[in-house]
Formats: sequence, structure tokens, C-alpha cells
Amino acid sequence: MDDHRGPSQLQTVMLKGAAVLVGVCVVIAIGTLIMVKALGLDGGGGGRSATTAALEPQPVSPLPTTALPVPGRSDQPAADKSGKSGHHHAAARHDHRTRRDHSGAKGFRLTATPVVVKPMERINLTGSYPRHDNMDIEVQRFEGGQWSTFAGVSASVDLGTFQTYVMTGRSGANRFRMFDPASGKASNAVTVTVD
Repeated sequence: MDDHRGPSQLQTVMLKGAAVLVGVCVVIAIGTLIMVKALGLDGGGGGRSATTAALEPQPVSPLPTTALPVPGRSDQPAADKSGKSGHHHAAARHDHRTRRDHSGAKGFRLTATPVVVKPMERINLTGSYPRHDNMDIEVQRFEGGQWSTFAGVSASVDLGTFQTYVMTGRSGANRFRMFDPASGKASNAVTVTVD
């Protein structure tokens, strides 16, 4: 009789193991189905899911040809359907994004974004200073009728470009520029309004 109990116990253990394995597979399948439906990955419901819409090709806008504006070069936009040139509208959009004073040394250009901020909101200062790599330049603000160094803020020129930021609580129009103490050259001034 002992010979018959061994194989029957083995069969019972194998059947119980198979039942547990099938149960785990069913739980995983149900969990996967619930997650697919919850995330909208099933594509059902007649509408497009967010994932399906994200995977469809979107219209491509052309990339800029330069990272920073090139002084003296203007991009001439094509005429619109009315036959009028879009130059005026492009200039207005550009002035809205960045206000620039064109009195800076040739090639030493500064841009500030955004041009309207709340007190102590970050003001990004970026620009170009060709052929002056590894130079440290200072941020200056126009105050009391003269340019003063903005304490503790500078930038290093890398591959002809620089970037830094300032934060100020001084309300009203604030004029900034970059200054190279080694050569005495200054960039154009930009105006940022703090309100």
C-alpha cells in the first residue's frame, strides 16, 4: 500500500502547483487588462486614446538655422495671402519676446527672457560674444544714472555664447547689460519690467 501513496501524493502536489500557476496567470491577465483599459491603451471606445494621438505624426515646424540672432542679418518673411509682407508682424512678435537696445559692441549681443516678471522671478540672460571664449563677463544694471555691477552674477563665454540669470525685487523697468572688464566692452542693453 505504501507504493500507491507515493505516486498519488506526487500527482496531488503537481495538480495543486498547476492550479496555483493557472490562478497566478489569470490574476496577471486580469490586472493587465484593467491597466490597459485604465490607461486608454486599448484603442477602443470609438475615440482616440492619448497614447494613440501622441504616436501619430505631428506637423513639423522648421528648426532655427542659428542658435542666436546674427547681427546685421534679417530674415525676410514671405508675403501672406493678402500680399503684404509679414516683416512688420514678425518684428512685433520679436519685440514682444525680447526688447533689445542695439548700442552694444559689434558681436556682443544680449537677450533677456521673459521681459515682464514678478518680483524675484528668474530673468534669463543669454547672448553671444564671438571670439572671446573662456572670458568671464559681468552682469550690470543701470541705476542712479550709471551702470553698476550686479553683485555675485557673472557668466563665462563658451563657444562664443553665454548664459546666466538674475532675480530682482526692484519694481519697474530694469535695464541690464553684460560687461567685459578685461576689454571695457559692453553688450547692448535689455529692459525687463518687474511688476
